[in-house]
Amino acid sequence: SGIVTGIVHRRVVETGGLRASQRKLVRRAGLIYVVQVALTIAILAVRSWREVGSFGNVPTWAESGGVGRGILSVLRLRLELDFNDILPMYVCFLAWAVLAVALLRRRRAWLVALISVAVYVVAQTIGGLALKPDSWNIGSWQLLFTAGLLVGWSWEHERLNVTYQSRRRLSLVALGVWAGLFVCALVARASMEHEFGRALDRLNGGWLAFVFAGAAMLVAFPLLDRLWRVRRLNRPLRVVGVVGSKGLPGFVTMVLAILVLDLVPSIPRSDPVNLAVMVLCGCAEYVALRRHRHARWHPVSRALGNHERLSGSKRSRVATSAGSGSD
Repeated sequence: SGIVTGIVHRRVVETGGLRASQRKLVRRAGLIYVVQVALTIAILAVRSWREVGSFGNVPTWAESGGVGRGILSVLRLRLELDFNDILPMYVCFLAWAVLAVALLRRRRAWLVALISVAVYVVAQTIGGLALKPDSWNIGSWQLLFTAGLLVGWSWEHERLNVTYQSRRRLSLVALGVWAGLFVCALVARASMEHEFGRALDRLNGGWLAFVFAGAAMLVAFPLLDRLWRVRRLNRPLRVVGVVGSKGLPGFVTMVLAILVLDLVPSIPRSDPVNLAVMVLCGCAEYVALRRHRHARWHPVSRALGNHERLSGSKRSRVATSAGSGSD
């Protein structure tokens, strides 16, 4: 998410200016907020109606103090449910990106990194900046988002100044770090948890968990880039990418599918059903991607069509005038 935000909004700033980027970020944050509110209200409604729930200890409307008070708590993001608490984190990330992109436009990447590290240290020191206990530590997870934002911002420009040898060394070091941590997790899990504790806590955003995630990304990107160059692998990679996508359309589809399973308890929670839900999420991502491409290219096609019609009318006028002259 951070990498995509960095790539997209550098292009937006270069073509439309800072205000265009800020409007786009605010609109996206608003959309995610509205989707979060709608999903939470739907989950509460299903829980109150069927008295079942796959989202942890979900209260009913009565337990929330009534429908009005419950909706108010949802609007204030004070009523967050288990397994449905990731979208508010992205609202905060995009709000931070508004300031970060403004600083990056002024070539203050060092200040963006400094602010992010400072917030991370504060969040780790006070024990978390989460919306509810045992949830995502937003103050810590913004560090990973900001790192991706900085990479995305430099993806088409400064990244190209890094030599091939340097990138290869970095990938090899990342491979060693990733493999070492992976092996330790397999053969010495108890010892790792005893020695590092909170540093491995994923929800808390432990620093060692982030080191592992960063190393995995540095290994995965060059590997995927090489695999994409193999023509026979293009179609399988595209299918895996669509099915494994976890964008907003796929996330909404997943939550709604789980709500359907709650409404129809006769459907078994088996592996084939889980696979079917994954396929539905992938289909939702694919349809959303096609619609996005159509919306993006349709105005261009229309403009090209108008240009061709204008050119055609000019050619007919020239031919008419030439014919008149010869007559």
